[in-house]
Amino acid sequence: MKKNKFLRLFLALFLTLQLLPTRLVEMHAEEATTSKTASLLTDLSSLASGDKVVIYNLASGLALDVNKAGTNNNYRAATSVSVTDNKISDVTDNLLWEVGTNTIEGQQAYTFTCGEDANGIRILNLVSNSGNLKIEIKTDNLAIPTKTSWFLEEAEGGVRIRHSEYLGKTNETPLYIAKSEYNGAAQFASAELTDANAANLTMQLFVLDETTEEPTETGPKEGLITDLKTIEDGDTIVIYNENQAKAMSSVDEATYYRAATDVIIEDNKVTNATADVIWTVGLSKETLEDGTTGPTVVTLTDKDGRKLSAGSRNSLPMDDENDTWTFIGASTLDHFYLANVNRENQYAEIYNGRFTAYQYKEDNEAIHAMRLYHAIETEETEPEPEPEPVASEPILEDGKQYVIYNPAHLKAMSQNKTGNYNLGQ
Repeated sequence: MKKNKFLRLFLALFLTLQLLPTRLVEMHAEEATTSKTASLLTDLSSLASGDKVVIYNLASGLALDVNKAGTNNNYRAATSVSVTDNKISDVTDNLLWEVGTNTIEGQQAYTFTCGEDANGIRILNLVSNSGNLKIEIKTDNLAIPTKTSWFLEEAEGGVRIRHSEYLGKTNETPLYIAKSEYNGAAQFASAELTDANAANLTMQLFVLDETTEEPTETGPKEGLITDLKTIEDGDTIVIYNENQAKAMSSVDEATYYRAATDVIIEDNKVTNATADVIWTVGLSKETLEDGTTGPTVVTLTDKDGRKLSAGSRNSLPMDDENDTWTFIGASTLDHFYLANVNRENQYAEIYNGRFTAYQYKEDNEAIHAMRLYHAIETEETEPEPEPEPVASEPILEDGKQYVIYNPAHLKAMSQNKTGNYNLGQ
């Protein structure tokens, strides 16, 4: 009997394991991740266009971050880094600035950019003399070198980085990139050069070291998207509003809107992405009138081949007109807006428990800012049929005689009776 009980428990455990969800995965080649390092620049003349640099304030041990300081895009965050033997290890992308070179009135000048989003190249700049340090989109106006360039001035222990806007303006004082503080928190801004703050203006440049990486076979493409360049044509994504903890589903809600669906986020991955929350991305680039390439345009297609659209009533119908979109970096870190290309100022949002589209307002940042996740569909396997019970050997044999004995009372059941009961003896 005990053997049969153990067998039943083993089979139950085996079947339970078979019911666990299986992933539909697709293998693809990705670059192997290795630690990035950057080395101190000791010769300014060797700084070239295309180099990627870390801008490091020697006095504070802080590096200029591409992210905004707190919630204010007018200033840049300050990130602590460690320098050993004139080298920074474990360099992260948020500390890297790509160098561009040009000449202004015979002087060597530089630009510092930090990638590209759906609207164009992001460039480090300042506006007027208010002490800010902003990242702006490189428009035609900002393509003029004097608007966005910087000069490098040698200083004791490093360089000072001076904005080019004040070249030749005798009535205005030049501004430099500077480490500063606001409400006790370190940040990077711009400031005039004085004896008192000279150390805050002294920077060192660390140039990213070249690395060779062999591609390796990895698992499926999953996880939080923080850089739009990682999205490729044909990728599958989940669009998730963190404030409401809901994903955008392709299921119709009152015909013209998208349902809001619960998903599970673990380790920055969607672990239970069903077909209705999976959107397939189609990518294309607009060619502008001047022949240059414009922002990336995307289509979002559901499991049935329908495209997400922006309707005429602040809605999100499927397969309607206005079915092209663009992703824009949101004010909230690692979030993006989903803006319609043809309907001006129409952004996807979550409102009254469903996804719709409406004009963007800063006060409504939380309902417009979306997280994007690379995701793959999960499904549960059909349970295997329960195995037929295995016949056990009979314990009692036909025709044999047996004694029925109760060990607790040390009695065997007799055939003698008292009323309706058999006596023990």
